[in-house]
Amino acid sequence: ANTNLLGSNVLNVDEALGADTNDGMATSGNGPLLTIQRAVNIIQDEWLGGGSIQLADGTFTAGANITGSLHGQTTIAIVGNAVSPSSCIIQVGASAICFNVQDHAGLSLSGMRLVSTGSGAIGIGARQFSIVDFGDLQFSTMSGGTHISLEDNSVASATAGYSIIGDAAVHIAASRDCMVNIPQTVTMNVARAFTTFATLNYNSQLIG
Repeated sequence: ANTNLLGSNVLNVDEALGADTNDGMATSGNGPLLTIQRAVNIIQDEWLGGGSIQLADGTFTAGANITGSLHGQTTIAIVGNAVSPSSCIIQVGASAICFNVQDHAGLSLSGMRLVSTGSGAIGIGARQFSIVDFGDLQFSTMSGGTHISLEDNSVASATAGYSIIGDAAVHIAASRDCMVNIPQTVTMNVARAFTTFATLNYNSQLIG
């Protein structure tokens, strides 16, 4: 395993220019990785000292799944463009999840737009004692889907304001002892259409 104790601890990902055979240590040339999942795997499986992920502007056709605890850190930070979240788009298909964490995993997200091209998708999913911090996000259209979904003692916290720019069946769904903490400003550009804005079951809480 690479202990990653020297040099940069940031992996760069660019779906337009990258390759998963690269090392992710530069933003151009043979530097950036192709997929967010490959960057997550390197940090989780190969780097003992922890790390973060920087996304280039553009559209990514897949997010990432994080399963299990991490080496040397509590969460993996995945950062897009905080000044212009619409410049960094995570776009998934029907029934897919942009970012999923489970089994004591941790994730921090900022500076991106989450959107689906099909029905039943999820923007952020967390289950089984996992945590997600997020801010400077745009939750876009997820027809028949859910922007934020928590299960089984998981926690999601807005660490900065975010915006809702698209419709979904549910904005927040939490079940079985979960907590959603939103002390920040939530902005909607126009009135949005939800079947249910928030659904909380089995001792789950929404704190604002």
